[in-house]
Amino acid sequence: MRKGKRVVVTDGVSANGDKLVRGFASYGASTAFFYSHSYDKALALSREASALNIRCKIAKLDSLWSAREVLRGYFDDEFDTLVCNIDLANDTDFDDMSGEKWRREVIAEIDGLFYTIRALRPFMNRNGGSIIIAAAKDENSGFASKIMESYIEGLTRSLSESMRSVGIHVNAIIYRNSDYAGSHVFEAVRQLASSDSSFITGQIIRL
Repeated sequence: MRKGKRVVVTDGVSANGDKLVRGFASYGASTAFFYSHSYDKALALSREASALNIRCKIAKLDSLWSAREVLRGYFDDEFDTLVCNIDLANDTDFDDMSGEKWRREVIAEIDGLFYTIRALRPFMNRNGGSIIIAAAKDENSGFASKIMESYIEGLTRSLSESMRSVGIHVNAIIYRNSDYAGSHVFEAVRQLASSDSSFITGQIIRL
């Protein structure tokens, strides 16, 4: 069994994901992260942080199931913290949202978030744990970005109620992707993942 906190970050190379991976690793956590592109960046981060990198497209179930089996072996079937790292940067307005864009830019993101939590939740710490959604958005958010933001808010609150009985606390951090906010994201995530914050659940924190 791996010692210390065991953390999964769903995107370690986009939207400050590398800061999350490095941050948890610096605190001695056993860390794994997904990536779907930028293999060279993922490999460099993996070496720097001594973290496991797993190529995974979370909106595709076969890819997610394969990644889950790798995680089960790495963490001996149990981990503590799931950080769903999402890039909400999308300036597409309603009038420019074609059916194809809707499926690719909105539905795929919604599916990926739900599929990931549903697939990995059975292997979270039997004595509790943390699910944290960290979502970065640009200053000029379009229709798709705002739809996703609303979905994250609703999912966080609903999931927190569903997970309360098993001691898993669920929160979200939505922040503007700036140097200032980005520098504070890991600390906010770390505090929410701490056992000292287990009483905090269903909250949407904005930076």
